[in-house]
Amino acid sequence: MKLGTTREKLTKYGVVSLILLLGWLYVRASLEPKDKWWEDRISYQIVEVNGALEELWSHSALFVDKRGGLCLSFIVAADKKVFIIGNFDQPGSETLIALDALKGTLLWSNNSSDNSQYTGLSVTSNFLYSGSNWKPTIRAYDLDTGEVLWSKRLSGRYIPCFRVIENLIYVETNNDRYLIQADTGKALHNFDRTVTAEEAHRLVGQLGGDPMAQTKLEYFEDVVLTEEMLFRGARAIDRQTGELLWEFKGRIISNVGVTPSTVYLITQDRKLLGLDARNGEVITWVQFDPIPATVGTHGYDNAFYVAADEEAGIVYAFLGDGAQLFAFRISEN
Repeated sequence: MKLGTTREKLTKYGVVSLILLLGWLYVRASLEPKDKWWEDRISYQIVEVNGALEELWSHSALFVDKRGGLCLSFIVAADKKVFIIGNFDQPGSETLIALDALKGTLLWSNNSSDNSQYTGLSVTSNFLYSGSNWKPTIRAYDLDTGEVLWSKRLSGRYIPCFRVIENLIYVETNNDRYLIQADTGKALHNFDRTVTAEEAHRLVGQLGGDPMAQTKLEYFEDVVLTEEMLFRGARAIDRQTGELLWEFKGRIISNVGVTPSTVYLITQDRKLLGLDARNGEVITWVQFDPIPATVGTHGYDNAFYVAADEEAGIVYAFLGDGAQLFAFRISEN
């Protein structure tokens, strides 16, 4: 009887142990990446530079994500710095990073998102702004130190889009739409969900924001403003008349970076183009090699970004499937 009891106990313990082992193996497998694509990623080389650009520096192991439905970049530039949501060495927890524009060296890093998922960046000459999901929050940072100057917790679960227009931040969450004072974080208005985006943008214009703010913002397009023009993706619109001035027809895989004279973007044939802001004609380019037929599907390896810093005279190109960031000096010639 005792022997049978012992055997029953051993059998029971064995079954339990096996279940625990299988459970542990399942959890481990689910947590591990399906494939470590970054270990076999593309290594881009510059094979041709034409026009007013010259290579300044590059990083070859910088991972920056891309998420569908966002209207903001994860790389922005201003004040002779480039600001990035990403991670060095391999994909992992996201960190807000600032690099020196001329040298590419790390100036500061800040992970203040409370383990929430970043949704993008926006920058002005005075502040850097980030949005984050799960606990939807807008934060303002000091450009020189990365110190959080203010944060504003919003309702809902995620922020699909926010825009900085002069001293106003227009924010959309899955619950509401907000106008926030950009220098203080004070909420000026909270729109009910029944208010359309067009009506909300029209109010932004009435409050002294951008006169084109009544134009509906599409999540898959950049909106970049200069004194005279508004760029929606690679379409240039006269801010006074709303007239379409020109449109680039090529296959674009990045956002756009804009200076008063030039619009920068990356095309599917892995070419960084500089377009004349007045007419859309190509005036400078950088060709990368190899030229894959498609873009990736992981999120990280289909992230392609550009950013332009007029003050520093530098344009940045990020190619996610190579985890590479290139900085180019804009020549005066």
